[in-house]
Amino acid sequence: MLQQSYAGQILQEQFTQSVGRTMWDDGLIRSDGPGHTRDVSKLEQTHAGRTSAAYYAAAVLCGQMDEAFGSEILRALRSLQIVDDASPYNGAFLWYREETRVSDSNAAFFTLMPLVCLTLCRPECLSAGHRRQIEDMMRQALIWFAHETENPSMYYPNKIVSDGALYAAMSHLLGDRGHYGKAVQFFERWSAYTTDRGWGWGENVSPGYIRIIVAALRLAVLAFRQEQTELHAQLQTHMEVLLSYNAFHGDHEFVPAIRSYNFEGNTRQNSLMLRLVGVMASDPLQLYRKEGLWNWVNFTLLFERELEHPPQPTTLTVPRQRKERVFDDSYATSWIGYTGRLGSLNRFPVISGSYQWPTWGLAWQTFPVSFSINEEQISYLRWFIREGDRIRSHPAKSYGDNYLNPALFRESYYPDIQLRSAQHENVLVVVRSMSGIHHHFSEAADEWMVKRFTGGVSTYVSEAGVSWIVLHFGTADVAVAALNGISSEMGKRVAIQPELEREGDQLRIRQMLYRGEEKLHHIARLETGCAVVHFDQKLAEVELHRRLNRLRIEDRSFQDGEVPRASHDELREISLIDGTDRLVELRIDPYTL
Repeated sequence: MLQQSYAGQILQEQFTQSVGRTMWDDGLIRSDGPGHTRDVSKLEQTHAGRTSAAYYAAAVLCGQMDEAFGSEILRALRSLQIVDDASPYNGAFLWYREETRVSDSNAAFFTLMPLVCLTLCRPECLSAGHRRQIEDMMRQALIWFAHETENPSMYYPNKIVSDGALYAAMSHLLGDRGHYGKAVQFFERWSAYTTDRGWGWGENVSPGYIRIIVAALRLAVLAFRQEQTELHAQLQTHMEVLLSYNAFHGDHEFVPAIRSYNFEGNTRQNSLMLRLVGVMASDPLQLYRKEGLWNWVNFTLLFERELEHPPQPTTLTVPRQRKERVFDDSYATSWIGYTGRLGSLNRFPVISGSYQWPTWGLAWQTFPVSFSINEEQISYLRWFIREGDRIRSHPAKSYGDNYLNPALFRESYYPDIQLRSAQHENVLVVVRSMSGIHHHFSEAADEWMVKRFTGGVSTYVSEAGVSWIVLHFGTADVAVAALNGISSEMGKRVAIQPELEREGDQLRIRQMLYRGEEKLHHIARLETGCAVVHFDQKLAEVELHRRLNRLRIEDRSFQDGEVPRASHDELREISLIDGTDRLVELRIDPYTL
């Protein structure tokens, strides 16, 4: 019985807790406050299909769904589906009852996922009437998922893998061999793409979206079962890669992270993935009570046996480092020490065209360079733009600040914003740039955001002439040095002395690129750079200075004589050297970024 399993017991508890706080209107759960799409962003109440479908599936699994009420929920969910042969969204779903158009087409897989998982994994729990209602939605949805997988956004893994998995599972359940064959063809194409090139814009290093991809791959594996032996094995391998990456990080947030909403810099993550890979949270209550009902339903159905008997925790080496391919020659490097972590993307954006658009983009929700102190906080680099009373930043201050307006500038044409970095274990160098700036602002900066910082700050100029800012956390020291940069007033690379701003328990280490009258700027290139050393322990002052004195930074700009270059387009080579060892080296060619 479901209730006797580990997952089942907790799902029952989660469901019971949700009953008393759930309000219904005509078959859909009512939520106080606005929704996430533009049409409902100012409403006082909304009714979403995703949460209602998850509640329905949980109630069925827990044996607490009345036949009549269940039919009402399914009719309400069906009313959100587009049934119009002339519509490009035929078969898709509205996210909210209050919407008049499809604003987030992912509503289709978010709404159907718990219903399809329930039908595939626990068909005996469904009444004949409810199954017919679900199958009606699935038949219509086949049109939508066929369209999406025939014209796939391969670079958008959590969406396209979920679309493909539902397409496969629904065609299997409905016995539609034509659609089933197309689903097989899609996953063969997707698997080849992922093997050859990687994970598109990088949700394999997203602490949230990685679990959606894992669940979708599991659904596809179950749908194909042994009918497609080779494809079945390929998808299982892709899933195991994601699980192993989560295991490497343990119950800590990823550094770096693509598509994360951890704007507060919290160090711990709480996910059912942790149990799947044999990582146990220090407090088991954190493991499941912070996981939403939608995830619990899907993971219970898809992984009940694995959650019941998770792998034995393995002792991972500390310190350790992992370099994870994201896409083509873009990768994420993560180093884990005794007291904290350091992570970086060697380039961002990892694929062209994904940085920012008027209504979407990855930069507002990505932390391409970051370090952490265990149990304290994660610090990260952030672009900062002030325009009048409006502050825009990448990553954002919060989810609500940027979701509907995620770009760094108000103008709908954007500069080319790039990051390049090199990391070896606990040291890194990073260069960030904006090119082709024709935008209004009164302040522009690249800054380290250090959240919940209660320690001390010291400065030290080493014997090699490097100016270090040292952050003294409770358990470790981290040193940051500004490299040369290009400000709005200088057309070539020069030293930009960082400014320290402290407000409450928040510290910002800022490389100012412009501060003054708000105006329309025309700037060929802005550039910043920094070096970071995570010492992974508290050091006495003498020892700290001894280690800093061993470090030299070579930061050289030069012409190559092969092509004409303005000063701001000169080649750049940076090395961080410890004694005679070149720890990291980074070469920048503005023409090839």
